[in-house]
Amino acid sequence: MSSDNKELRMGLKYDSEKPRYDLLPANAIDDLAKILTFGAKKYAPNSWQQVENALERYRAALLRHTFAIQGGELIDQESKLPHSAHAMCCAAFINEIEKFMSLYEWKGDGYYLV
Repeated sequence: MSSDNKELRMGLKYDSEKPRYDLLPANAIDDLAKILTFGAKKYAPNSWQQVENALERYRAALLRHTFAIQGGELIDQESKLPHSAHAMCCAAFINEIEKFMSLYEWKGDGYYLV
């Protein structure tokens, strides 16, 4: 049997350069979803996208949650969820905002493609 036939029989999938979503830590992602659900109930779904000065405010929130952990408080008293999950959520928002900012520029009356 030629190697060509063996490859066809085994099947091929060219995905070695694609992101490995199977490496995502399931418990952390589950906690992230819980934080987002908590926020959606408290405010509104996806309202984080409309926050004024969002980058600065989510950086500050990330630090508050991180300092709470450093101070020995692992669980947020209001949500009853881990501060680490809140920090992860803030970091995710920051990442999204930074990517958005690299694609668009504020022109005084709205965002425009760069």
